[in-house]
Amino acid sequence: MIQKLRELLGPDPFRPFTVSLAAGRSFHVVSPDTVWLPTRGRGGLHFFVPSKDRIVSVNLLLVTSIDWASPSAGVSSQS
Repeated sequence: MIQKLRELLGPDPFRPFTVSLAAGRSFHVVSPDTVWLPTRGRGGLHFFVPSKDRIVSVNLLLVTSIDWASPSAGVSSQS
């Protein structure tokens, strides 16, 4: 999963994507600057959610899918 996310964060130009979690939450990533991955090991995945002015950390084991987002999607969290 980490490798797939690294691949999505690398292309130029960046293409937005959505990360969905087991509990039904999702995070729309429109910039590689709003998501952080562990540099090694199995750390958490961290998202900056501008609309709530906070950083959300999730366990990578909770990620159920990663999909390309529509071009109009913003970085957000559905709770």
